[in-house]
Amino acid sequence: MMNGGEVKTYGTELQVNVNPIKKNDFSWDMTFNFTQYKGKVLSLAEELPELYDSDTWVLSGVRSSVMPGYSIGTLTGTQFKRNERGDILINPQTGLPIAGTDKYYPIGDRIPDYTLGIVNKFNYKNFYLTFLWDLRKGGDVLNGLDYRLYTYGQSVKTLNREDPRVIQGVLEDRLENTANPTVNHIAVTPYSASAYYMTNIEPQMFIEKNIYAFRLRDATLRYALPKHLTQRISSQAALSVFFTATDLFLFTNYTGLDPESNSNTAGLGGIGGYGIDYGNMAKPRGFNFGLNMRF
Repeated sequence: MMNGGEVKTYGTELQVNVNPIKKNDFSWDMTFNFTQYKGKVLSLAEELPELYDSDTWVLSGVRSSVMPGYSIGTLTGTQFKRNERGDILINPQTGLPIAGTDKYYPIGDRIPDYTLGIVNKFNYKNFYLTFLWDLRKGGDVLNGLDYRLYTYGQSVKTLNREDPRVIQGVLEDRLENTANPTVNHIAVTPYSASAYYMTNIEPQMFIEKNIYAFRLRDATLRYALPKHLTQRISSQAALSVFFTATDLFLFTNYTGLDPESNSNTAGLGGIGGYGIDYGNMAKPRGFNFGLNMRF
């Protein structure tokens, strides 16, 4: 066992309780919980440039990693081969980008800017209504499903496959690092170039930035039977019925199924595959009826 590196983490957590209404037969209580934190990797053991989690390597060229100077929620990915000034290098025989080396670069940060939970509790006589709204703002998500569909030619991004296009870049013709590199002029039609959707791809194309998710986590309506009915069972008896609904509504700018995705299980430890949406299903709506009894 060894210390894997040094991390600096800072943040804020604030909880506020408010009672907008408080009467004999009606009350309304609210609880706000605000959380914001960031963690930055300062160094890794043995001066490693990157430490990645191999179990998160579920898609080609992208994985969960930590690198000095970057967030603990970093995603790293491969990039196209480029010249010295950063232009994408194009194969002069095919008109397609040239795959880069095995080096991985930071392409996303999955840590949200902040989270806010709002709990509302209403009580009118023997009726109780509680619901929780949850907001997560900021952070990036890898849309792995769209990534895979793209490589199969089944993403909506491939609908224009019959339209010829010229990929922006310069030809790798030994002039790429001169003052006047050869600008790519080779038109490619994906419909007839089967390698297009496998070659013309960088993982960062499927990183969706600054995602927000505002959802109704759960809502519970409970009715407690009056004492004059339950005391026939026992003087200490309490009986109530309830109905709970979970994950009823989601408002988000994410184009995939659910931004709160994890390609791995919690057993992986750390941030793991959080923010990698691949092979996941959206959270289903849940409905529960129940009966609580106490004697």
